[in-house]
Amino acid sequence: MFWNYVQTDKLYHDADTLDEAFTAANATLMGLAERLLGLMLDGIPNEVPAQLVITTDHGRLLLESERTVSAPHHFKPEGRAAFGAWASIPAQGFELGETYALLGRTTFGMTQDAAVMWGDQTFRTVTGATGREVCPHGGITPEEVLIPWAVYVRDLNFRLPSIEVAGKGEAEQPGIVVLRGINSTALPLKVSSTTGSLVALIGDLIGWTLPPHSATERQLTVTAWPKSETLGALYLKLGVQAGQGAVQYVDAQIALESEELYTPTASILDDLL
Repeated sequence: MFWNYVQTDKLYHDADTLDEAFTAANATLMGLAERLLGLMLDGIPNEVPAQLVITTDHGRLLLESERTVSAPHHFKPEGRAAFGAWASIPAQGFELGETYALLGRTTFGMTQDAAVMWGDQTFRTVTGATGREVCPHGGITPEEVLIPWAVYVRDLNFRLPSIEVAGKGEAEQPGIVVLRGINSTALPLKVSSTTGSLVALIGDLIGWTLPPHSATERQLTVTAWPKSETLGALYLKLGVQAGQGAVQYVDAQIALESEELYTPTASILDDLL
């Protein structure tokens, strides 16, 4: 699906000041973002992979520009560019001037030769009028010629965090379990589900958030430390999400130790023999 939105271009042309342009653009883009977010999260079924690609057909100078430069002879100015016929085009097809560059039509695939601004200025109008323009088109500044291409993936696959469960305690006595989560991604990850026999011991972890590029620890109190013979059967699986994306699952690494107060023998009379 393609969605072409032209309102953002028009509001820059209609603005009288830079602040007015930014205020109008921010309000417009926020409204557009909410509509796109609703489409991505609610309008497309969860089982359908979804990507949002944002780009533009051109940039603009995000400044107020003064009309201070006269266009070359036989060139018609249009903002920060001017078009016409260049009589003596050099072999390389362009010429760099002090305030603008001349571009030959054949070299750059145009129907006319062009003069384009280097800096922040704008060409005077056809009648020679000065003044200023808010966020004009044209020129060869990075804002104009570097076109954005942003891709947002709804169900992004991310590097799974490392989850460690450690601790040492006396069997059937209260103790502390240390839970450590290492998130090496640039995204905050949230625990959305917990399964496994260890849940009965440490409780539910739903809602636990791992900040990006971080190591997070939690200390959990258990009322009765497990016996050594049960440690091998303990396991914990966490479902984690980035935003509202698809759930991915990670198995925790468990390193629990149990100290027995006594070691049962075959007969309580053995020590008396």
